[in-house]
Amino acid sequence: MASSSRLLSRTSDRLSSRDLDKLSTLRSAANSRYQYKKLPNPDSIRLLTLLPGREEDPLICSLIVADIAAAPTYAAISYVWGDPKNTVMITVDEKNQPVTVNLRDVFLRARHESNTRILWADAICINQEDLVERAQQIRLMPSIFGNAEHVLAWLGKDDGDAEEVSTLIHETATSVLEQIKKLGGMENMPEVQPDDLVRYNTSTWTSLAKMLNRPWFSRCWIVQEICLAEIVIVLCGNTIIDWDELIILSGWVSSKGSVLQEYFDLATVLSLSTMMLPYRIVTGQQRFEGFAGALSRGRSYEASDPRDHIYAFLSHPSAVWEGKLILQPDYTKTVRELYIEVALQILKSSGNLNLLTEVEHIPKVDLNSHIPSWIPQWDNRKRCSPLDRGFTYTAAGNETHCEIAYSSGVLKARGIRFDVVHEHSDTFFRREFLIPRSDEEPIFANGLLRRIRDQFYRVEGLLSIHSCNFWETMSIILTAGMIDLDPAENNISGHLANFLAYLFELYERALAGNTNVVCPNTFDDLRESSQGGNWARFMADASSTCHRRKLFYTQKGYIGVGPEAMEEGDLCCILFGARVPYILRRVGHQCVLVGESYIHGVMRGEIVDIWRNGDSEAEYFELR
Repeated sequence: MASSSRLLSRTSDRLSSRDLDKLSTLRSAANSRYQYKKLPNPDSIRLLTLLPGREEDPLICSLIVADIAAAPTYAAISYVWGDPKNTVMITVDEKNQPVTVNLRDVFLRARHESNTRILWADAICINQEDLVERAQQIRLMPSIFGNAEHVLAWLGKDDGDAEEVSTLIHETATSVLEQIKKLGGMENMPEVQPDDLVRYNTSTWTSLAKMLNRPWFSRCWIVQEICLAEIVIVLCGNTIIDWDELIILSGWVSSKGSVLQEYFDLATVLSLSTMMLPYRIVTGQQRFEGFAGALSRGRSYEASDPRDHIYAFLSHPSAVWEGKLILQPDYTKTVRELYIEVALQILKSSGNLNLLTEVEHIPKVDLNSHIPSWIPQWDNRKRCSPLDRGFTYTAAGNETHCEIAYSSGVLKARGIRFDVVHEHSDTFFRREFLIPRSDEEPIFANGLLRRIRDQFYRVEGLLSIHSCNFWETMSIILTAGMIDLDPAENNISGHLANFLAYLFELYERALAGNTNVVCPNTFDDLRESSQGGNWARFMADASSTCHRRKLFYTQKGYIGVGPEAMEEGDLCCILFGARVPYILRRVGHQCVLVGESYIHGVMRGEIVDIWRNGDSEAEYFELR
C-alpha cells in the first residue's frame, strides 16, 4: 500500500484532481471489499443473514460460520448464477461484495419486510477462489441441502405467464391423480393420441415448454439440491409453483404423453421425471451401474465446469463403495484425469463393459481428442437413447464378465470380431418418423420409408439369415427390437400391429395429402391387420431408436442400427461383458470405439455360441 501512495505522490503533479479522485475511489473500494476468512474445520459452513427491508432498500447482510450439524434454521437457495460479468454490489458485514444480478433478484424476492432471514447460496457462502474450500464444501452439499428447512428454487423473473402455467400444472396434476385413483395406477391410463391434441391449449402448453426451458432446469446441481430437500418452494417472480404437482405432470407426460413431448417440445419433462425417481439403493456391482445411470441422466444438464458433471452427483447412493465415496472432489485434477478415473472405477467395480453404452461420438470420432474414445464425455449432452433401454439383451451370452487391462489411456478388452460394415444409410433424425398433426404439414416418414426400401431391399441375399420378411425385419430393427421398455420378441404380434397401425395412419395422411406412400400391404389389408395396434407407440420407439443413428448392413448380410459416426469398413464386435454389439475402427494396431449397435440376429449370444463351437476366434482389442 505504501508503494501505491508513493506512486500517487510522484504522479499527482501530472494528474487532474478528477483523476486523483477516481484513483482514491478505486483504492477505497478495494479496501472495502469483503475478505473471506479460512473456515475453522472441515464441517464448517457459512450462512448469510439477510436483514429485513422493502423492495427499494439496499441489500444488507452478514456472514456467520456454523458447524453443519449445529447450524441455525436456514433456507438453501437453488438458482442459476447468471452472467458472471453482470454483477451488482451488496453489503456484507459493512463491506462490498459483488453478486450476479440473478442472485440479487433472489435475495430481493426472499427478503422479508420485518424479519431477518438466514440463507445459504453457494456463490457467496463459499469462497469460490479457494479450490480446496470448494472441494471441501462440495462434500458437505448433501447435508447443506438435506438439513435446510426448505429449498428455494428460483426460476427467474416472471415473463407474464407464470400464473397461467401454474394453473395448468395444478389442473393437470389434479386430473392425473384422479385418473390414477380411478384406474389403479398411471400404467393403466391411456396414452395421449395425436387426435387428442385439439383438447390442449396450444398457447398455455407452449408457455409451459418455455418455462421448462429456463436455465434453472438445465443445471446439473439441481438434481441433488432438489432430491435431498425436505420441502421445495419454486418461485417464478411472485408466483409460487407447486413442485410436487410439476413432478406429477412430468411423470405423466413422460409415461403417457410422448405426443405432447414431440409437439410442444417438452423434452425437459423426461429429465424431471427421472430426476425425482427414488435412487436405486442396491448392493454389489449394480451400485456402479446405478452411478453410471446417474451420470448419464446428468448429461442432459449443464455446468460451467465439466468436472461438475461428476462432482454434482457424488450424493447419489451408488457413488458410495465399501462405505466411502468412489472419489473425492478435487479441482486440481484435469477433466481427462477425472473422467478416466471415474470410468475405471465403474468398469473395475462392476466387472462388465455396460458403461461403454454411454459413449457417443457425434457426428464423427475425433481422433485428436484428449479424451480416449472409450470414455463417456459426461459434459456432452447425450443425443441418442440407449439401444438396450430395457436392459434385456445378452449379446455376449454367458460371457458377462469383462477381461480388461488399462495403461496410459488405452483400455484392453477381449471379444470377438464377427463382421464388417459394408454399407450404411445417411443419419436419421427424430422428425423423419413423425406423422404430422395436419394434412398441410409435410410427411417426412414417407420419404424415410422410401429411403429404407431403396437402399436395403435391393441387396441380394440380405435376409438370408432371417426367417421373416423384409418389412417385419425392418420394423424390429427400427425400434431396436423394443416396445417401450419391453422386448418385442415377447410380443411380436403386438409389435407388428403397432407398425402396421403406423403404416395405416401414414397411408391415410398421404391419401389426404394426395401423396404416394410406401406400403407393403393393400389399404384394406392394412386396415384389418392394424386393428388393436398403437401407431403412436411405434412412432415413439422408432424415432427414439434411430435419432442420430444410421441403418447398415454387413458383409455377411446382417442388418442393424448403429452410431452416426460409423463408416464402411468398421468392425462389428462382441466384447465380453457387454450387453450389445459394438462398432470399432482400426487405427494402426489399435482401435477406437465408435459406439453401440443393435444387430438383428446377434443380440442373444449367437456369436459367442459360434465361438464356443470353434468356428471363430476371440482376440484382445486395444481401445485408444
